Amino acid sequence: GMFDIEVKVNGDLHVDTHHTTEDVGIVLGKAFKQAIGDMSGISRIGYSYVPMDEALALVVVDFSNRPYSSIDIPWTGKYFGKNQDELIPLTLIEHFLQTFAINASITLHVKVLSGKDDHHIAESVFKALGYSLDKASRIDPKRKGAIPSTKGIL
Repeated sequence: GMFDIEVKVNGDLHVDTHHTTEDVGIVLGKAFKQAIGDMSGISRIGYSYVPMDEALALVVVDFSNRPYSSIDIPWTGKYFGKNQDELIPLTLIEHFLQTFAINASITLHVKVLSGKDDHHIAESVFKALGYSLDKASRIDPKRKGAIPSTKGIL
C-alpha cells in the first residue's frame, strides 16, 4: 500500500505467537484509524485482486467505522514457515486480520479464490490488503473534503 510505517516488536514469542500477533493487529489497526481521522475526503472503499502464482485473493476494505471482518481462506496446511522453531499457526493470520479490522474500525472482506501453496496464499492476501487500504484511504478530489457518507458522518 506504500504506507510509510515501520513496526518494531518485542514479544513473548518464546511462550507463543498469539499475543504478539494480536498486539501487532491492535497497534496497526489503531494507527490506521488515527491516521484516517474523521475520513474527510477519502475514497472510503477500496478493493484489489492480487495473484501470486497459483493463488488469487480478493480483499475489500470499507472505512465505515463499523468494525467487521469476513475471512475466507482455504489453507492447505496448519502452519506457516519452514523451520520447526519458526512455525506460525495459519489461524493466526486470520486472527491478525480480524484484530486489525476491529481496531481500525473497518469492514474487511478477504476471499481467497484459488491457491495450493500457503505461502503464496498469504502473500496474495497481504498484498491485496495493502492495495485495498491504499485505494480506500486516498483523497478523492470529487469529494472536496466531505465525509464519504450520505449521512455526513461515519
